[in-house]
Amino acid sequence: MRAPSTPSSTRTSALGWQSLARHFSPLLLFDGFAGRGHYEGGEDGSPILFFKRSAEAVEAGRPAQVFIRCVELNPHNFADLQRVISELRHPGVSIDARRGTFSEHALESATRLRGWTTVPPAFWTADPYGFRVCR
Repeated sequence: MRAPSTPSSTRTSALGWQSLARHFSPLLLFDGFAGRGHYEGGEDGSPILFFKRSAEAVEAGRPAQVFIRCVELNPHNFADLQRVISELRHPGVSIDARRGTFSEHALESATRLRGWTTVPPAFWTADPYGFRVCR
């Protein structure tokens, strides 16, 4: 089993999507294992990092709009995640959370994207613990 994600490794992956933001709008970010939204030490987790960097990119004019979908299976982590993202506001950034598995929400999101006239680029993150919950 790989080592768990750390704040610095999450920060790096949360920034990897920004090359897409320079050329496309809207942009979709899918955090498949969002956790509580922050680490036990209070450091920002991937949902908050995605939101902050998305807001910065929108304010810089690239892209005009970002949609962020966060998925978390654990009910306690999900409750914390909902509380954390409910405080995040920006006119060009939408963030929502869904409780469940990566696989069920990834499939639902991919199916919905097929209905779009022009499918925007999407950046999908997975967890370093692996895909054992993706059945």
